[in-house]
Amino acid sequence: MACITGVALCALLLLPKEYPLLTETSLASAQFVDPHLRRFNLVALDTLSHGKTEGDVPEVYGQVEAACDVAAFMDAVKLPACIIVGMSLGSVIGLQLALLYPKKVAGLYLVSPLGTEEPEDIQDGRREIYDTWRESFVDGNIDKDTLVHCLSGGIELAFSGHATNMVRTLIRIAVPEAVKHWGPGHFEDCAKTTVNIFTDHQSYDPQTLARLSSVPLALVHCSDDIAFTRDYMGVFTSQLSASGVGFDVHEVPGAPHFGSITHSHLINPLLARFVANHWNGPQLLEIEASSVFKSPFEDGMRQVGWRDSGEDSGEESDDNRSFLLPS
Repeated sequence: MACITGVALCALLLLPKEYPLLTETSLASAQFVDPHLRRFNLVALDTLSHGKTEGDVPEVYGQVEAACDVAAFMDAVKLPACIIVGMSLGSVIGLQLALLYPKKVAGLYLVSPLGTEEPEDIQDGRREIYDTWRESFVDGNIDKDTLVHCLSGGIELAFSGHATNMVRTLIRIAVPEAVKHWGPGHFEDCAKTTVNIFTDHQSYDPQTLARLSSVPLALVHCSDDIAFTRDYMGVFTSQLSASGVGFDVHEVPGAPHFGSITHSHLINPLLARFVANHWNGPQLLEIEASSVFKSPFEDGMRQVGWRDSGEDSGEESDDNRSFLLPS
């Protein structure tokens, strides 16, 4: 968990952006350094069997169980009702949290939302990445070429194939944790928490969606998302409209599925505006846009080769992408 107390009591709970091997709270680093957002209380957590969160994965672990875990976490750290910021799977958990625990949700800001069942080809892609992950372990050792192939599949889905310095850094942090959670003897945990939780997700019926009518809701589509197109999100927005649920829609040009990492300079101001528009507490204090903040994840990121964001646009040319692996 990472938590930074801001100058107002408005709390933003950043739910995990889980994709194959990319599961650390450090994925939210771009939000923790943004002066637009440091006016608020920022809280991020890893869900079960991800990052630093350990525990036995039950036989069934889907969006309901994940949402109940988040609710228990909020109770444990005594969080008030939060603006839920969810991307990818985080959007699924956020929606489920709002349906099961409406008093814990002050709003939903969902980036690359997965509001309906996934296309079959995307489900097949998840299963292929999982199969390749298993094949990476041979006689107690890791076959690096196979692992790189697995990582490349995740990069294709999450970042449209672009392995920037930040992407490489996040993978170098996440791979050792993934090996710990999902190595030999724990492959089923990997399947439950990185495949089944997605593929078992289904569309909500109109009566269920109607329960979101009083929840402030914003949906952010990333235009270069190769897996989840605007047409895919259009199915969800049509369902929301038919159920009487109001929402705002934003399009972020050039952003891949994990746009809040690569295009935080566009997404963060939209999030800050959404929070300010729906905050009913004391007046929010202003922070100078030129203010510089340190991410709670920065030290760990630098240890695996991260450089300042001004140098983050370059990609490596190594064809086999072995540079992705921790040294």
